[in-house]
Amino acid sequence: MTPWWKEPFFQIAVPIIVTFIVATWNQNRNFTSIDKRIDDLKDYMKWRFDVVDESLKEVKADLREIKKRVDGLELRAWH
Repeated sequence: MTPWWKEPFFQIAVPIIVTFIVATWNQNRNFTSIDKRIDDLKDYMKWRFDVVDESLKEVKADLREIKKRVDGLELRAWH
C-alpha cells in the first residue's frame, strides 16, 4: 500500500486547489487596493467639485451685482 501523500489526489488535486486558493486570495487583495484607490479618487473628485461649485456661486453672486448695476444705469439713462 502506498503512503497517503503519494496518492494521486494529494499529488495532483491538492496542489491545484491550493493554487486556486492562493490566487483568489491574491486577487482579492489586489481588488482591495484598487477599491481604496477608487475611494481616494472619489474623495478627490468630490472635493474638486465642491471647489468648482463654490467658485460658481461666487460668479453667480458677482453677475447678480453686475446686473443690478446695469439695471441702475439703464434707469438713469432713461430719465
